[in-house]
Amino acid sequence: MKRAVSERDGGRCTFKDPRGRKCAETVTLEFDRLNGFARTHLHEVDEIRLLCRAHNRPAAGQLYARAS
Repeated sequence: MKRAVSERDGGRCTFKDPRGRKCAETVTLEFDRLNGFARTHLHEVDEIRLLCRAHNRPAAGQLYARAS
């Protein structure tokens, strides 16, 4: 599953800014579940993306803040 996600995402962070520019980070990558594993418990390639650590932390904060 990790290999499939990494290949699909080109081995780089998939974050896009409001102008549509993609992050160029290829190091410190983390697997992020779009709807949060703690909420869905799903293991599906389509629900996982690569984000660098700098973009994964705020994304997780926003996701779980919405759940509160």
